[in-house]
Amino acid sequence: MSYVLWLPSWYPSREDAFTGDFIERHAHAASLHTRIEVLVMAGTAGADAYECVAVNERLRVHYCYIHHKPGASVPLFVKKWKKYQELTTQLFQELGKPQCAHVHVSTWAGAFALWLKRKHGIAYYLTEHWSGFRKDVPHTVYRWGKLKRMLLKRILRGSQSLLPVSDDLKTRMIDFAGPHAAVIVRNVVDTHLFHYAEQAGATGDFTFVHVSGLGHPKNPEGMLRAFCRYLDGGGKGRLQVIGPVPEKLQGWMNSNITPRHYDQIVFEGELPYEKVAEAVKKAQVMVLFSNYENFPCVIIEALCCGVPVLATQVGGIPEALTNENGRMVTAGDEVAFAASLHWFTDHYVEFDRNEIAAAAVSAYSYDRIGRQLSSLYNEIE
Repeated sequence: MSYVLWLPSWYPSREDAFTGDFIERHAHAASLHTRIEVLVMAGTAGADAYECVAVNERLRVHYCYIHHKPGASVPLFVKKWKKYQELTTQLFQELGKPQCAHVHVSTWAGAFALWLKRKHGIAYYLTEHWSGFRKDVPHTVYRWGKLKRMLLKRILRGSQSLLPVSDDLKTRMIDFAGPHAAVIVRNVVDTHLFHYAEQAGATGDFTFVHVSGLGHPKNPEGMLRAFCRYLDGGGKGRLQVIGPVPEKLQGWMNSNITPRHYDQIVFEGELPYEKVAEAVKKAQVMVLFSNYENFPCVIIEALCCGVPVLATQVGGIPEALTNENGRMVTAGDEVAFAASLHWFTDHYVEFDRNEIAAAAVSAYSYDRIGRQLSSLYNEIE
């Protein structure tokens, strides 16, 4: 039976429902045209467990929960490796060898894919989302030890092709590993949830919406300072923030956001994915003031709703935004960001939301990306 074996380093599970949710959406897209078997390894404080979930007729997810405690004598990676070997042996007995494998996030599922290639002759593609190939981030690969860097380079070079989500990431990966085949495969959008709605934004306050985990890469403090500047300059809009507020950020806000400003800022906390889509469709503008990015899903989700975007000119964002669907400012420039908020308030009506949505859906839908992946898989006989 023809199928593709997926080896994601990140994937939602009962231990963490959000990490790698964009990879899960890629799996749904791929399964429209290809049978996919996903192997998910997750550490747990509980007992070892295995669960196989048939998501649809062409997508099965094999969840392997591995008992592990910090400081254990046997590293979690070693336990995962043994489980990978057990599960692939069982899967090969049931279905035969896969047409190919597909790694999502090279560290460290890519190491097992490299082993499969050498042991069983199974070619693999490698999709990357990680920001660690940048030199200006704390977790950069350029700070790794020599042996880890060497192994990562072998994983990248051993792939049939790199499949980064942005051209910016492609350049950074090749700068690190050397020349190699690479094809851009974008993140996908669930357009059943994120789509153009005629009534969206028709009534109520002018709303800027922000969706993220509000960690350092998203620069929430800078975004909030810029929004307060916008309010102090006569801005009449409100900011709707969706995502968990870290304790450190809450402390900063208590000291820096005045009650008057708080009146125009709504913190929703974490919302179910369906509720996020509803909020985005009702907003006028999506805002993102990130220090660095790859190809953020929230931007293309907003575009599929016909919602224009204000973001920083970092990573792959310039590959998604034009003057027809948004504006960009330099990362960290709070004055320019505040001025752009004013600009959007005055010029919002000039955007053609229907056209924004149509263009985005044609680029980021499940069917579009699913067909692209199927074509790549079929290049391997």
